[in-house]
Amino acid sequence: MNRTDESSTAMTSLPDLLSEFPPLPPSHNWSRNIKIAYDVLYNTYRNATAALRCDDIDSTRVGFHITTITAEAIPILSAMEMENEGDTSDEQCLPGEWISSSAEIFGYLVLALQQAGELAKGWYVIHSCICCS
Repeated sequence: MNRTDESSTAMTSLPDLLSEFPPLPPSHNWSRNIKIAYDVLYNTYRNATAALRCDDIDSTRVGFHITTITAEAIPILSAMEMENEGDTSDEQCLPGEWISSSAEIFGYLVLALQQAGELAKGWYVIHSCICCS
């Protein structure tokens, strides 16, 4: 099995959570800030999953996407969660379930990127063990 086949296998074994980033709940007229934050989250997700689908992903590109997730997406989700800790009757508060599922998706995405980075370096992940080729 060559590296391309292994990368494809890794991508197809990812949880269904990575199939689509959840849209904003439709029942609200979201503020401009929420819409901009969502666009950043969505684009971060879309770009990272596109990188995972590439046959020639390298460790530098993987690192870029992991850094983007940890430096941009996670802080945005944290800020959204902190907004919810106040008055939850505010119409601009996102449901906690939406925030949690989005955070979980980014967590799985980081794990998938780490695995892809290891494969790009010639390391193979087998049952939570890393074995050098």
